[in-house]
Amino acid sequence: MKRAETEKLPPEALEHVTLSLGRGVLVVREGPDAGRSLELSPGGAVRVGTEESSDLALSDTSVSGKHLVVAHRASGFVVRDLESTNGTSVDGVRVTEAFLKPGSRIRAGRTVLEVVESREELAIFPSASGRFGRMSSKSRKMRQLFGLLERIAPSQVDLLIEGETGSGKEMLARSIHESSARAAGPYVVYDCARASREFMESELFGHEKGAFTGAIERRVGAFEAADRGTLFIDEVGELAGELQPKLLRALEEREVRPLGSGRSRAVDVRIVAATNRDLRAMVGEGRFREDLYFRLAVMTVQLPPLRERREDLPALARELLSGRGRAAISEEALAVLATQTWLGNIRELGNVLERARALAGGEVIRPAHLLLQGTGGAASREAPAGLAGLTLEELEREAIRQTLQACANNKAAAARSLGIASSTLFEKLKRLGLER
Repeated sequence: MKRAETEKLPPEALEHVTLSLGRGVLVVREGPDAGRSLELSPGGAVRVGTEESSDLALSDTSVSGKHLVVAHRASGFVVRDLESTNGTSVDGVRVTEAFLKPGSRIRAGRTVLEVVESREELAIFPSASGRFGRMSSKSRKMRQLFGLLERIAPSQVDLLIEGETGSGKEMLARSIHESSARAAGPYVVYDCARASREFMESELFGHEKGAFTGAIERRVGAFEAADRGTLFIDEVGELAGELQPKLLRALEEREVRPLGSGRSRAVDVRIVAATNRDLRAMVGEGRFREDLYFRLAVMTVQLPPLRERREDLPALARELLSGRGRAAISEEALAVLATQTWLGNIRELGNVLERARALAGGEVIRPAHLLLQGTGGAASREAPAGLAGLTLEELEREAIRQTLQACANNKAAAARSLGIASSTLFEKLKRLGLER
């Protein structure tokens, strides 16, 4: 019976991609705590020390309170000393930070640790529902992405979303949060592209009263505000270079130290970062730290641009028009939208539709209201040449003027071209001072 049911499924439903996930277990090989172990999930980090708050709290008195951290990055496992008293060594060599090879032994005081790695193969099928959180799609690429996110969103793994400007990265990040075990917790957005370089550190990590001129009261940073929830760091490629090591430390130790404070504060956050830049290229150019990139990119997802999911355009357009003041759109207008390349993605589509809604004046949106140039492969534009920067009223006046000119001042023909009633056109002519 199951075989018969399987054969009824469309071929694409049976196709899948295989995701290989590396996992690790940090094992105490020697010392007072020999035999103890702790799992290292992808993107995770284990803090080792004698403090009770450590992930792996040891009884070895020769180990510092905060001794070291072992992190699982996309490139493998890394150990970093936390300025311990007796230091950290890997295979007999004292280190401040080092990548671990298979079988490497980490020594801290009288304790010897080892990371034992294993790999898990996951088959990721396209989403059957075509919906993930606030997003829906008919396109194969998006359903493949939804299928992946259905598997990893409920976990605690940090994520990096790569995608063009305006493609919906923030909506995807919010959907990940709402589909996770942290959904009841806070969702905090920090946009590196809009932040002032001068105040980035304070905005991310917070500050104490009097920490700097103008700090008249204590400020909670984005990390603390997102405690027990999700912190979405948008356009992380714009993060100031001097803050990159501090962000890395916060990600690995899950602690932040506000400006002007003498102590660190523990934070329980999941990080979802996004970028429209090629971070790998930036690493090669020395503009983005390699270790921070590997820490962020443990799980990377690519959000396809709108031009690669044109089958979603009708539903997207109607959804965007269902907000303030519902508006209907004609099939002819939808057909015109489908011919554009949408370099500005969903954000550009929204701007075009918002303008068209105003020009339609409550009537059905038709091609003339879209004010798009061309229908071929050329990129769509925000407005025809000469109209950029005009107010909506000025755009409406110019659209009507150009339509009247194209129709040899035949008002009935112009009304039909604009998709509005003749009475509506006469009212607009009077209001806009276009009566002759």
